[in-house]
Amino acid sequence: PQSPDVIDEPVLFAGMHTPHYGHLLTDGVSRLWCHEELRSCSRFFYQGLGASVAEDHDLSRRILEAGGVDFSKRLHVARPTQFRRLRIPIPSMQSDRRIYTAHADFLAAAAKAMIGGTNTESQPVYLSRSALAPEQRGANNEVELEDALTTRGVPVIHPEKLPLTEQLALFNGRRMIASCSGSALHTIFFSMNRGEGMTLVN
Repeated sequence: PQSPDVIDEPVLFAGMHTPHYGHLLTDGVSRLWCHEELRSCSRFFYQGLGASVAEDHDLSRRILEAGGVDFSKRLHVARPTQFRRLRIPIPSMQSDRRIYTAHADFLAAAAKAMIGGTNTESQPVYLSRSALAPEQRGANNEVELEDALTTRGVPVIHPEKLPLTEQLALFNGRRMIASCSGSALHTIFFSMNRGEGMTLVN
């Protein structure tokens, strides 16, 4: 492009935002593992999918701020821009390829800031997708499965109806969580004990 804006100061590339909950916890925070770099940099760039990034998406902003992202340092880019010095952390997760243990650090810190400690319960729970809209990849015969679990004393929970803090408490307090494939199980990344002693049934 002709005559782009030019930024000479060092800038940290902190990743790309997505409003999708599951992808936020995988792709969206994959470059935020380097806490000290993020705190010490004077400016960071966090790419959005639209004109505004996270400011208009309350859930994303709460998670990012609880993890230590200082939005006052965020560099807003409104037109073609050339960065003279851009530091780019290696992603801690690459979908369907690899995940490094450091990936969970940012989200575990966010969980600690939002709910404090943990309180473990032995009763298993089932996270249901049956109340989601039809296009949200439900599971065949899930209602029948829920009925069978309920008769055996297993609570059926619809995570999208819970406040974020209650979801975090669930994944930091239950020993066994069952669910169909989907973003609900990604909440395991908020586990402050890295899931030790927890069983996920997919």
